[in-house]
Amino acid sequence: MHCFSPTILINEINAAKDVHEVAASHARLSEIIKTLIDRGVHAKNITHIISSIADAVLDRLLHFALSESGVPPVAFAFVSLGSEGRGEQTLATDQDNAIIFEDVTEDRLDHVTNYFARLSTSICTGLDKVGYNFCKGNIMAMNPKWCQPLSTWKKYFSSWVAEANPQDLMELGIFFDFNCRYGEWQYVEEIKTHIKTIVKRRPVFFYLMAENTLLFKIPLNFFGNISVESKGPHADSFNIKHVMAMIVGFARIHAIQYSLDSTNTLQRLELLHGKGVFSTSTHSEIVESYNYLMKMRFRHQLGQIKLNEQPDNFVALLELSHSERGILKKIFAFVGTLRKKLSGMEQGDIFF
Repeated sequence: MHCFSPTILINEINAAKDVHEVAASHARLSEIIKTLIDRGVHAKNITHIISSIADAVLDRLLHFALSESGVPPVAFAFVSLGSEGRGEQTLATDQDNAIIFEDVTEDRLDHVTNYFARLSTSICTGLDKVGYNFCKGNIMAMNPKWCQPLSTWKKYFSSWVAEANPQDLMELGIFFDFNCRYGEWQYVEEIKTHIKTIVKRRPVFFYLMAENTLLFKIPLNFFGNISVESKGPHADSFNIKHVMAMIVGFARIHAIQYSLDSTNTLQRLELLHGKGVFSTSTHSEIVESYNYLMKMRFRHQLGQIKLNEQPDNFVALLELSHSERGILKKIFAFVGTLRKKLSGMEQGDIFF
């Protein structure tokens, strides 16, 4: 079991001499997670371990990229977004990241932009080789749109808060779960302060965020049974990520509303509970539901990896025992109550 130690794996990654060695070490991640689940390790601790390993990978790739590209011309921050920014990665996670760099004069902008284009391409390509696939939506630092000076990022967030509709926020929501992984933490703090200021001027933003979250449907039919896709590649299955997105979105909306800096869903829920946003019983039920879904998600993805399949988030009914189906029905019904709270947000029904 020694070779399945997360600490040993992280030490190997830290000592890797190139991207290929990082990839070889990272390839053992699924076996480590299987061992932890078999030992009954809590889902919250497993996600923390996965995030710690992902952080080690990124740190090493940043080291390689900076050594290759040379000293940065200006200060910058490399930030993780979405599940990476929340510290909630699973075994089926692509990369979402960006770069914020120091504002520079117009005559220096091309030089600075070209440097970070090379740096970000090296980092994102390395992540893809290790196993963190390129983002299908191209939300990566190697996309020039997401490699910009601080002032441009502030304009982005101002525009999103002022003009975005729910469908836009389906894609842009991950930017509100951003976390500095390297470099100038104050750039991220400046943007967070900027967000706190601008959302106060546009309360309707929270209603739009709520509508965005409501775009995710709970897989429960009129009769209280689990509903699944009827055809296509995922027939007879449901998307467990979409159920969890309801909880993630619920926590995100209220975290922004209450000016919380944390991006992790469970931490956000704990802080919101501390502020009296909802009762102890509601907090406990949300946390238990989230952890149960996350553990089921891990088991599903490990089962696919064992069959040499690409891990995803579509859980088939055949995978579930009778008792698991019963538990899921209760969880889905509870998450449905969160949906109702969000749907009533415009009327001020946001407290428990």
